[in-house]
Amino acid sequence: MSSPGAGVGRCLCAEINGTAVNPHVREVLMQHTKQEKPGTEFPLSNPLGEMFAHNANLWFTTHAELLANVDALTHAWLSRRRDGVDSMREAIQHMTECRDPAEMLSIQQDWLSGALRRASEDVAMLNDGIASMTQKAATNFEKTARKVAEPLHAVSEEMLKAAGNKPHRGKSGGPGIVSP
Repeated sequence: MSSPGAGVGRCLCAEINGTAVNPHVREVLMQHTKQEKPGTEFPLSNPLGEMFAHNANLWFTTHAELLANVDALTHAWLSRRRDGVDSMREAIQHMTECRDPAEMLSIQQDWLSGALRRASEDVAMLNDGIASMTQKAATNFEKTARKVAEPLHAVSEEMLKAAGNKPHRGKSGGPGIVSP
């Protein structure tokens, strides 16, 4: 019988940022990294173009990370399926050699226990993988939103300074305007 977790690392995988990926995905990610130059991959001379290029690069990077995560989940799942097939083959071989029905039942129960453990691992890995990917996407989105908002905040502050002491709607306390 297979031991718990046996064969999980058997696939020919590489690791990028702690995530196991197959050699093809690793190669694509490495090519993308080598092609990056200071600035953006899509050099444009205007701020709108730079903003677009930054977002496009972010999308490509996020997409490559997502594919790497899905690849790792898939390889772990396939490894557990291989373990299941090996375990079933071994159980059938042992059962064909048995002369005692109690021993045969014991072998069958051991196999079933392993199959249920692997199914439980499938659900746990899928849950953890999706939660991790979702958390990473949310964090990346928040970082990007802050990065995009920083220049806007600076412009807003500069506009307020340029406005000077002019009254602001809702804040002047003048007639007909309620202050918060």
